[in-house]
Amino acid sequence: MSGRVTLFILTVALLVMSGCSPNFKMPRSALEVESQWPFARNDLSGSGSVKSNFSGKLDIIWETKSNDKPGGPLSLQNGYLVYPGTKRKVRFYQSETGSYGGRIKIKGVPQSGFVASGGRGFVASGPPRNRLSCFDLVSGDRRWKQSLKDALGGSIIINDRLIIGSMTGKLMAIDTADGSLVWHREFPGRLTAPPVFDGEKIIQPADDGTLYAISIADGTDIFAIELGAPLLSSAVAAGEIFLADLSGGVHCLSSQSGDTIWSVAVEGPIWSPPALADGRLYLSYGGRGLIALDASDGRTLWTFDTGEIIVASPIVVGDVVVVGTQLGRLYTIRATDGSLIDSRELKGSITYAPISDGIRVYLATDKGLIICFGEKNATYGRYSEKLDAEHESQ
Repeated sequence: MSGRVTLFILTVALLVMSGCSPNFKMPRSALEVESQWPFARNDLSGSGSVKSNFSGKLDIIWETKSNDKPGGPLSLQNGYLVYPGTKRKVRFYQSETGSYGGRIKIKGVPQSGFVASGGRGFVASGPPRNRLSCFDLVSGDRRWKQSLKDALGGSIIINDRLIIGSMTGKLMAIDTADGSLVWHREFPGRLTAPPVFDGEKIIQPADDGTLYAISIADGTDIFAIELGAPLLSSAVAAGEIFLADLSGGVHCLSSQSGDTIWSVAVEGPIWSPPALADGRLYLSYGGRGLIALDASDGRTLWTFDTGEIIVASPIVVGDVVVVGTQLGRLYTIRATDGSLIDSRELKGSITYAPISDGIRVYLATDKGLIICFGEKNATYGRYSEKLDAEHESQ
């Protein structure tokens, strides 16, 4: 009997050591698949929106469960939903089917979320290592690492430079190929919001109420504007610069000079970034509501009261606004008039914003529930069968 017990223990140990959960290795064919939501707020400008014919109906296409909470923003990379978990792993699920593709182990909570470019993936993790790592997505090997403490929840890639910030007030541009430091900035205030890019310069808010426009070439200031209240969330830099402050102020600034075009106040604090689409700006405000403003002058177009605390940013999928609450309710709302389309009650709070590929909407709750919503009669299978076959052959 003791021999059988010993054999059982050794078998279990071997399974654990070999990894019941496989290391992620991306099939080369996936590198040809466009990343539909590559950054925390989708595009470089931080719009939080995607073109779509999405109806807003919340049919469940697939769902799965992770044994940890999300530790950073979700993203869609090369046909995979990327889930940064608090148990020091980044997990990959095929976005069309939910099939599990494997995980990348890291030595800390993946604070920054996960971004990718040119077959390389980048993630910044917290204690005990406090580092930024680059992984080869095809081989799964770590390519380089760079020391970074208290990374912000979101980074962007511009011309083979990874732009990433730290709550300590540091912003860095890093060469994606070798991890070398191109430039870095130290700000007098802390940073709590990730940077965005308007096509010419980096836009970076600071919690002392200053908005910085920064040269992508060397990190020097193009202009710096003091707005008078803490700036805790990222901006949208599309045409003009749109952002909100903690006191409830919403601002539209000239992208060329930083001069104020309009400024309005809404009820209560604003903790999360706005979303912009089709001339309308959408914000969660006061901890419990959603408001739509005319992007040209700041006029209120409509409001929607959830009656629940909202900390996750809204997103816009075609003509539908999608937002989740801390009590785990997901809403889809018509962008034109603020009327309710559909809602779902989920297990766990929604702390990180949903994301979308324009066909489906993805989110994760703090119970580790990962769900893909869409319309059940939609046609899928464009990439999933091929990726499944390549995973099995590895």
